[in-house]
Order: sequence, then structure tokens, then C-alpha cells
Amino acid sequence: MVPVLRPGDIVLVNPNLPPVDPAEVVLWRKAEGGREGVIRTLEAVGPREWTTRTWTPSRQEALRRSEWKAEVIVVRIARAR
Repeated sequence: MVPVLRPGDIVLVNPNLPPVDPAEVVLWRKAEGGREGVIRTLEAVGPREWTTRTWTPSRQEALRRSEWKAEVIVVRIARAR
């Protein structure tokens, strides 16, 4: 499977757009000394968790909605290859 996003790509998110599946999203949470973020494919929105997928390696992961905030990626700018 070819990844949707690669290192060096730039993404823009719309924090006002509600996350719906399927979508590429940035998930943020507060971490010690700042924030931590990951980019995932959102597969399902549950009442208590986001069901997400990574592609390298391919695996499904559930993240708690009380801990993680999801923002929908609306633009991808590919780096020069």
C-alpha cells in the first residue's frame, strides 16, 4: 500500500470541520512540555474512541476521544521529489 502522506509533505487542516470516516486526520493531545500529534486514516467515529489506521506498517488502532482531538486534513502539498 502506498502511503497517502510522506515525510516532508505539508498538510493544512480545518479545525472547524467535524471528523467523519473515512478521512485523513491529524490527531493531537497534550503531552509533557507541549503537544503530540500523529497523522492517521480515520476509519470509524465511535462515542468514546477514534478507530484509526496506520499504513507503514498496516495496523488498526483505537484512540480515546477524551484524550485526542481530531482535525481533518483538507490540503496536502507534496514535497519536491
